Amino acid sequence: MIGRQPLHLVRRGMAVAASVAMCAAMAACGTSVSVTPQGQPDGPVLSIGIPVDEPYMGWYADGSFSGFDVDVARYVAQVLGYGSSQITFHAVTPANAAAKLQDGTVALVVGDQTVPAGDDQDDAQDPQVSVSQAYLRVPDAFLVVENGDHTLTRPDQLQGQSVCVVTGTADRALVQETVSDVHVSEQPSYPQCVSALLTGVVQAVAGSEPVIRGLAAQTGDQYTSVMDATFGSQGYGVAVAGDKAKMLSLVDDAIGQMIASGEWTRAMERLQTDEPGLNGGKSVKAPTVHKADAKQ
Repeated sequence: MIGRQPLHLVRRGMAVAASVAMCAAMAACGTSVSVTPQGQPDGPVLSIGIPVDEPYMGWYADGSFSGFDVDVARYVAQVLGYGSSQITFHAVTPANAAAKLQDGTVALVVGDQTVPAGDDQDDAQDPQVSVSQAYLRVPDAFLVVENGDHTLTRPDQLQGQSVCVVTGTADRALVQETVSDVHVSEQPSYPQCVSALLTGVVQAVAGSEPVIRGLAAQTGDQYTSVMDATFGSQGYGVAVAGDKAKMLSLVDDAIGQMIASGEWTRAMERLQTDEPGLNGGKSVKAPTVHKADAKQ
């Protein structure tokens, strides 16, 4: 007769099953996703790259994209002159975004494109792409296993431990700046990082706070927990291929209009309704977008 498994192993197995289901639902673990306009587009089509495995930020389910990044993408496209039937969304990851811009699969990538501190676009991560000024600035956070009184609550408890980050993000450097003697491993997607966490391969997952809180909400607070202490800072921007100052200027103007119109605040309120713990429950402020002169 087989004895009953310890409760923590049963909970761990249920959590892994939930993570696998999340991975399948997001079609983010090796599957290509794109959503094209229904019917005949009235004019040219704008192809936009969006993450699909970031709940409430860039998310794909039931045949459609949703989240804060998607709200920004749609607003920018509208200001650029594209109607909803003229937008095609494609799934991208931080690792393949530059390649998809370079080969023309997408014209813009929204989300997962880090804007350096101070909005200095000359210091952008990848010389093959140019990135707009930030439409969102947030710190990073750690996702850990919920383990009652033994739950990790401080970054220094990760010393000598393993942390998972997604390939192509700026999170590796931020983790190493925050925690000494830490091993950082990479996975292609957030669901794969969550699976590594729930199976004990790593002791934390690092990412921007809204992404981490979205993952926690999807996985369930009975399985995972978000450390209260945030760290570092990164900006979300819109990326284009090469050095296209005129296009970046138009995108910056669109982001500025979204903020000035109040639509940015409404989108953020929706995000904070889904993630009430974001920014300690305080309202997230919109970044300042400076007017730039287009040179080409």
